[in-house]
Amino acid sequence: LEEPPIVMSIDSTAFATLGSISCIIGKAKSKKTFAITLLVGSLLKGSTGIIQAHKAKGKCRVMWFDTEMGRYSVKLANKRALLLSEGSSFYKHETHEVGALSTQELLRFINGKLTLQNPDNDIAFVMIDGIKDLVGDINSPDEATNITRWLLKVSRERNLHICSVLHQNK
Repeated sequence: LEEPPIVMSIDSTAFATLGSISCIIGKAKSKKTFAITLLVGSLLKGSTGIIQAHKAKGKCRVMWFDTEMGRYSVKLANKRALLLSEGSSFYKHETHEVGALSTQELLRFINGKLTLQNPDNDIAFVMIDGIKDLVGDINSPDEATNITRWLLKVSRERNLHICSVLHQNK
């Protein structure tokens, strides 16, 4: 087996590779959005100190889906990522505020963007902020397994990295 191409490394350690998934977990107000903004901004810029973006052959896009913040907050977070990039475009990106969609609509929308609307298969990195919104019952082991398997399937079939955000509850 060949080592998968790296999309992003942190302090010389691979963080995101093509064909894999990762998850950021944190409690409310633990700066998860700050971390997301830093990661996306780093991908756009190419490098921000210890975070280094890597270009894989044929991959030129980053997608960010936010299921929880309102339009204004998503716009501000996106603006911070763009400021961090300092006008660089190492990767192109799209940000989608999708909080108003139902669970089924959300899954169809994201799946469509990653598969049907990705004919060139040029997406390298996907951020899904609010992975719990892709399941109906957050306490269902079956739904958790199904969504994890879907993430793995899409990441492998489309050869991209999916980073999800899981908000911890009490």
